[in-house]
Amino acid sequence: MMTFWLMAFGLCLVACGFVLIPLYLSRSEVAEAENAKALRTDTNVAIFAERQGEYRQSLEQGDITAAEFDLLEIELKKNLLQEADTSPGSLKLAKQSRTLPLVLALCVPLFAFIAYSDMGLSWGAITDVELAQELNSTEGHDEGDVVASVIKLAKRLESQPDNIEGWFLLAQSYSNVQQYEKSADTFAYLLTKFPRDPSLSTYYAEALFMADDRSMTPRVVAAVETSLEINPQNISMLEIKAMAAFQADDLQGALVYFEKAMAAGAEPDRAQMIRLAMKRIEEDMLARGMTPVFGNEALADNSGVAESADAQTAGSSSEAVTAGRSLQVLVEVADSVSSGASASVFVFARAIGGPPMPLAVQRMVKGALPKLVTLDESMAMMEGMGLANFDQVEVVARISSSGIANVSPDDYQAISMPIDLKGDLSVIKLVIEKKVKDQ
Repeated sequence: MMTFWLMAFGLCLVACGFVLIPLYLSRSEVAEAENAKALRTDTNVAIFAERQGEYRQSLEQGDITAAEFDLLEIELKKNLLQEADTSPGSLKLAKQSRTLPLVLALCVPLFAFIAYSDMGLSWGAITDVELAQELNSTEGHDEGDVVASVIKLAKRLESQPDNIEGWFLLAQSYSNVQQYEKSADTFAYLLTKFPRDPSLSTYYAEALFMADDRSMTPRVVAAVETSLEINPQNISMLEIKAMAAFQADDLQGALVYFEKAMAAGAEPDRAQMIRLAMKRIEEDMLARGMTPVFGNEALADNSGVAESADAQTAGSSSEAVTAGRSLQVLVEVADSVSSGASASVFVFARAIGGPPMPLAVQRMVKGALPKLVTLDESMAMMEGMGLANFDQVEVVARISSSGIANVSPDDYQAISMPIDLKGDLSVIKLVIEKKVKDQ
């Protein structure tokens, strides 16, 4: 902050110099002009005295009369007065013309201070930049520091209703510290300004979904439908619809929405997870004597991985064999990790030799680390895909560079050794220090 004010003061001095230097030079020119004028006046007075003496001599010699002498003397005095005129009005105008720029030059730093300082109108963006740096700092901060920065940003934005970038940063920051209700409210405010923005509508629906404990409440349903109305190919919304249908025991509906998500162009890792989910739903439908209905493209995609999915799920049980399983994971981050305190961290367990879909997952921010995390069966993303259904698992702690669960080569990640859930379990310690591409 001090550096900013020093630089601002220096720039004000430079700006004032453009005004003050010409004023100083003009004062010198005026002084020289006045000196020249005084010298000219003295010369005119001397000439007047000389001519007057000549006229007086002519009068004494009888060359001119007394009346003619008086007229000539009056003419000389008029000429002398005209030459010696100091033009006081012009000098006053010149002084006023110098005073106005001087006053304006002094007002420049005063106006800048009033306009941009926190004690003034707070037009400046320096505090906003500092808050953004705090929220995305590479230095480690605990969760309390991050929350304090979020509160500070929220208070500042109260006087900046049109600071769209600031409000978007606030909404994402609320989500990063798991204050999903406030995140949803902030995205709702942005939607009043951009009601047809597909990204904002998606963020809003996801925040509501998380705020309502991943349940399809009426307001979540309305937000999802609005988002799909804006962008029918929204993969995230289609997945939420599919999970909602599955929770409602509408297996065919879940297949339809997963199929639409596949057709919308899901990325390879995401597409693989969707295929496995569809395969699981298909098996459940067949076990109930129901006939799954797929589109031609979905059938082709699904059959291409059927054999692989069967092999991956061969070691899993069709019913939960163990209840109440949980894992205690102590997650730490190395000082060498260069990511902001608000970076998303995903801690999840996945089956060894099974589907890549997490069996239990928790999300937090890097600033909250180190932290003891508990993974249990209530965190399963789908029925039959939790810790109770697999005996051999591994735990992954990942700092996401993109803010989403999909793995990226630039993500930092730590993976545990294989864990046998049937044996004695102790706290699992994971230290995040290497990038995915370096492992």
